[in-house]
Amino acid sequence: MQEFRAEFIDLRDYMLARLAEIPGVTCTRPEGAFYVYPNISAFLGKGGRADGHGNWPRVCLHEAHVVAVPGEAFGTGEHIRLSYPVTKQNIDEGTRRMAEFLKQLV
Repeated sequence: MQEFRAEFIDLRDYMLARLAEIPGVTCTRPEGAFYVYPNISAFLGKGGRADGHGNWPRVCLHEAHVVAVPGEAFGTGEHIRLSYPVTKQNIDEGTRRMAEFLKQLV
């Protein structure tokens, strides 16, 4: 059990580090579960494609091919929920795609 816990902590920290490299995205460190909850408010309403809070994850899926859950379900429209129990390669690819998508919105 300790090995699984250590692996998930490593993946969480890896995901947080990749998100921290994306200008305009902020994220606090979660203490439980398998999700991060980055704040994407700097990009809402930008670029004419991600104009609505609940619309953002749909646009991200179709344009960046990254699955995100709208933050409204968890109390805020300025955040999205991303899952991190995947490979580091998947985290790299997903955050790269997300970063490229966000650059287009500024």
